[in-house]
Amino acid sequence: MLDGELCQDSGACTVYYLDADGDGYGDPNVFDRALSQPEGWVLDTSDCDDNDATINPDGTDVCNNSDDDCNGQVDDNADASCDDGVTCTQDACDGARNEVPYEPGTPAVG
Repeated sequence: MLDGELCQDSGACTVYYLDADGDGYGDPNVFDRALSQPEGWVLDTSDCDDNDATINPDGTDVCNNSDDDCNGQVDDNADASCDDGVTCTQDACDGARNEVPYEPGTPAVG
């Protein structure tokens, strides 16, 4: 507990959320109250993976079977890059997954 007991007595506390990966977005499931913002804690509750700083609401969705931008949809960006960095369609990412590079204009491997 940060200083929740003191906060309860004073009534002047704020709820802060743990930002374990340091990306500026907090884990909505790990929170505490404090009189002032402690290091490593934030007001934001929108991190969907607080163990990876690249996964957050400002993240870029890539075809990797993960919700990289915390919008609740996995690999929803049709113009995302596959794990190998080659720009591809969703179907190509679903089929290729680093096994066969996707070349625009060729059918997806699946």
